Amino acid sequence: MKLQSSKIIIFVLIGVLFLSVSSVYAETIVLKSGKTVEGKLIEKTDKYIKIDFQGVPLAYPFDEIQSINGEPLSFTNSQPINVAIPYGKKDPQDIFKDISPAIVYISTKTTAGEESSGSGYIVDSSGVVVTNFHVVNAAKEINVKLKDGKIYPVDSIIYYNVNKDICILKIKAQNLPLVSLGDSNTSRVGEKVYVIGSPLGLEYTFSDGMVSAIRDLIGLKWLQITAPVSNGNSGGPVINAQGQVIGMVTFENKEGQNLNFALAINEVKPFISTSPKMTAKEFAESQTHADYYFYEGSKALLQKDYDQAISDYTKAIEINPTFAEVYYGLGVAYCNQGNLSQAISDYTKAIEINPNLAEAYDSRGDAYHNQGNLSQAISDYTKAIEINPNFAGAYFGRGNSYYKQGNLSQAISDYTKAIKVNPNLAQAYIGRGITYYKQDNFAQAISDETKAIEINPNDAEVYYNRGLIYDSLGNFTQAILDYTKAIKINPNYTDAYCGRGLAFKNQDNLSQAISDETKAIEINPNLGAAYGARGLAYYAAKDYDKTWADVHKAKELGFTIPSDFIKQLKQLSGRDK
Repeated sequence: MKLQSSKIIIFVLIGVLFLSVSSVYAETIVLKSGKTVEGKLIEKTDKYIKIDFQGVPLAYPFDEIQSINGEPLSFTNSQPINVAIPYGKKDPQDIFKDISPAIVYISTKTTAGEESSGSGYIVDSSGVVVTNFHVVNAAKEINVKLKDGKIYPVDSIIYYNVNKDICILKIKAQNLPLVSLGDSNTSRVGEKVYVIGSPLGLEYTFSDGMVSAIRDLIGLKWLQITAPVSNGNSGGPVINAQGQVIGMVTFENKEGQNLNFALAINEVKPFISTSPKMTAKEFAESQTHADYYFYEGSKALLQKDYDQAISDYTKAIEINPTFAEVYYGLGVAYCNQGNLSQAISDYTKAIEINPNLAEAYDSRGDAYHNQGNLSQAISDYTKAIEINPNFAGAYFGRGNSYYKQGNLSQAISDYTKAIKVNPNLAQAYIGRGITYYKQDNFAQAISDETKAIEINPNDAEVYYNRGLIYDSLGNFTQAILDYTKAIKINPNYTDAYCGRGLAFKNQDNLSQAISDETKAIEINPNLGAAYGARGLAYYAAKDYDKTWADVHKAKELGFTIPSDFIKQLKQLSGRDK
């Protein structure tokens, strides 16, 4: 979600739109750009000062400051900066020693005599084992082998869900070791993780990696991890540095290097109990090939192979025409291909079969939103929330629709509800930050965009958003740092080059400004905003011929240039004669 268009950035910085900041604080800082900022001094060094601006710390280098309270600068030593120190982490050897006794090897045999294996983990000492549905799908025999070598046949099934790829097994045993379950809502991109399982039948293989992304896909939360996994790891635990299980390995993407997915453990926790739902025999008799194709389609969907997903889902429907989750998956696949009408049709079919499928209402709301049918989108999001009052994604989606309608207060309310349900939903912080920015609440906007960066430090657009806010506050140095970070993440980010160029222009670094706008034009020769911004830099350099050429090109590409500016430029370049 992007904060502003490039066109608005240009207008902001040439003075067509100028945001002033004023409130009652201790210090009044006048910047060399002519902007005035008021805030309480909280830190000073020999290079910069930091103020508290409505609860958000802002730093300004001395060479950008004209005066403070009308007096010359005179500051002494700075206050120390507190750095959070990680705690509670365990050595990898201790993690393996502590948790491996609760990891199990699962072997299965189908009615056709086919054998396969996977992994699982014990969550209750009475013999409750969690694994993937696809590990035991279509199996007439399921056996669980413990680390001490004892083998137990699965006696019953406590819970299974094809859509979530979860199966909770029960064996007749007592006093078994068990894992400690963590809170996947506190997981962070970049945190260390470990995997224990039986890849290719090699029992108790221990590997490490990190959380490379946290994704909300097909109505579920997934941890994308770099820890190596192979066939046989499915159903095994993903463990954090504190030795807690935060996810369940579900599948690997064979097209990518260490591109693996684990279902977040909070998706599993609500279904853990000790009360069997059916016997193992009844479970085996209930499975069909439709379940197999559904799983394959969902895997293809997560791997963004939408054609394959549609093919697999279609086969599932041919076998079971009343499989609501399959229609939902089809809708997601078509939506990602841009076929919104077909997606809405499939979501509607899923809802007709299962009127309580909240995910289908939520996703249909997304499709209506993308079609511009905001009232219908809001209606669907509301229905999803009625079914599941803790549906963070539905609150977020409804917030987006209210934002697009211009109902900013309701948008903030929904983004806040989404954050309350899921404090790590980065997109909700981004949306709320954008909305606060629209309300000129720059401090809260910066706070929210910063929080989004903490959750996902590899999102280029969030750095870009925050750069724009700092621009509006006249803090060009910080804006440049954020634009630069966005460009480092995405070297082809034209808007970030455009924004950084304007920030450099406001620092009178005209050569760098021209360089950045030129780079944006090289990437996208049809970006009128970049021509307009480069024209501003040439104008500041008093090169009116080049200014005229860029302004003319910007207008040709549909970028609006204020008529007063054109009139003044004609006079300066002699084109009014």
